[in-house]
Amino acid sequence: MKKITELNIGKTLLIGVLISTSIVLLGGLLYLIQHGASLYVNPRFDFSLYHFTFQGVLKGLQYLNADSIILLGIAALVIVQLTRVALTIWLFISYQDTFFVWVSIIVFLMLIFSILGIG
Repeated sequence: MKKITELNIGKTLLIGVLISTSIVLLGGLLYLIQHGASLYVNPRFDFSLYHFTFQGVLKGLQYLNADSIILLGIAALVIVQLTRVALTIWLFISYQDTFFVWVSIIVFLMLIFSILGIG
């Protein structure tokens, strides 16, 4: 049972990373199709050009905005990591290893707080 759980965590990670990588690659190809011929002039990265809100990404996806597709892929990768930590908590609960359950819970909360911008 425990070995199957470990294998499922590994499969979840692999599938999630492959999906998020595919989304980012699709967005990158679309970006090159849409902007490949344009001249890059600005030497500094301008964060105001990108839609870092959930609503901004969804709105950009409606118009097949390449930046929004890339951000969706990155968000998918973050969700994969959150899922991995959540499954690890469950695995350590099944092992009845309270120390690593609490360590994993702390890691999970740190991830959540950093995503929400708390702390």
